Amino acid sequence: MKITAVAKKTVQKKTKGVRYSFRRINLIIAMLITALIASLSANYAISTPEQEYLPEQQSGNVIDLSKLELCDRFNLESDYLIQDIQLSKNWVLVGNIIDTNMGKQDVSVRLSPKSARYFDASNPIALTYEIKDTSVRGTLVQKEDMYTYASEIDTSTLNPGIYSIVISVFFPCDKVELASSDFNVSQPIYVTWTFDWEGYDVNQQYLDDMAYISDTFHMPMTHFFNPRLLMTSTVSQDRKNYLLSWINNRISNNGDSMGMHMHGLYDFVEGAGVEKSTTPRWGDNSTDGYDIPITNYSYEDMIKLLTYAKDLFELYGIPQPKFFRAGGWFANYDVLMAIRDSGFLADSSGRTYYKIGNFGVPGFWNLQSTTQPYQINLYDQNISGEPYLGLMEFPNNGADSWAFTSDQMIKRFTDNYSGGISGETKLVTYLSHPHWFYVDKQKMIDIFTYIEQYKYSEDKGPVVYINMDQAYQIWCSN
Repeated sequence: MKITAVAKKTVQKKTKGVRYSFRRINLIIAMLITALIASLSANYAISTPEQEYLPEQQSGNVIDLSKLELCDRFNLESDYLIQDIQLSKNWVLVGNIIDTNMGKQDVSVRLSPKSARYFDASNPIALTYEIKDTSVRGTLVQKEDMYTYASEIDTSTLNPGIYSIVISVFFPCDKVELASSDFNVSQPIYVTWTFDWEGYDVNQQYLDDMAYISDTFHMPMTHFFNPRLLMTSTVSQDRKNYLLSWINNRISNNGDSMGMHMHGLYDFVEGAGVEKSTTPRWGDNSTDGYDIPITNYSYEDMIKLLTYAKDLFELYGIPQPKFFRAGGWFANYDVLMAIRDSGFLADSSGRTYYKIGNFGVPGFWNLQSTTQPYQINLYDQNISGEPYLGLMEFPNNGADSWAFTSDQMIKRFTDNYSGGISGETKLVTYLSHPHWFYVDKQKMIDIFTYIEQYKYSEDKGPVVYINMDQAYQIWCSN
């Protein structure tokens, strides 16, 4: 019995010792965890924007910011209080712009969270902007986030050039300034893509290819539609209705527009009550009058042809177009006077000097690849200046994709714009044909692929794609 009692006491003693050991271990673990948390907290406090210590730049000593007066502390931190300046775009357009938003630059300023210690969040501080070295300036408005301020800046008064925006933040202690990255201000370079409908039916695959390129590059088309297609017996009524529906759908949904194109096709000429002309002709071996220049006809005959054409447009519910382009670019004084007196506002037959067809018939134009839209002179269609004819000319200065190579047409573009900031507004007008688009297709893909590097919609440059109605609005409203 004594042995058993001694054994029990020994076991109790050992158990008690084990309990004390566990307590000591738990205490040590708790102390280690507390020390680890304190260490992590200290490291976090140093690494966050709210750290209380700042290295002194000159001596290498550490400054305890919490022991400084507020504005002394501000002076040490002021370079870090504007966290970020964001601009909405690298390219802004001024001058003859189709959309006022092209001339707007949005700026957003983000303050550092540590700036909150220097102003009352319930009372926003003043932030202003100034486009450097200009008189353009204003204030920024605080957003829902107390650290974010923004403004829309009108740059329309700026000259083309490279600019930056200086942001000033007026804290109670002092003003802090920071400049944005640079942005470009340029006048726009406009590009139009026009189609001469020759009065025949069009292969459906060509229409699909035209739409594909237009939609891929977001380039609207201007259809110089031939009234002959509306009256000829060589095209079925169902097909006529389809082609018009196809164009009208694109006008409604893709930003296309419509002008008028005219050749001296015999059935159309006779339908207008005009005696057909058979010579001279430029000679493409046609027998239907396609290669008869409309300059063969007098002013009076042209009025009849244009009246008949407009009546056909009205019959089919086609709005009367602003633009006219002559077949083979054949427009002389009588033609230009007739289209003016028939209510057209502009012509697009002008081009560089040329001879056309097997017979090498010369045209009436002698413009340059860089010639821009102009008011036609009364006595010389190739120049501007008073007295005016009363008709605008929008030259086909980009050439046509039937007769020219893609390299030649790209050269027409670079003749007008070769990159960088443009000091003047320009227009480059290309011409293709729906009926022979198997020739034009790859050329236009090559051209638009090249121009893509300068597109304003991609924030890469000042190039904007428009239709001819928009071009008229731009040039004739300024």
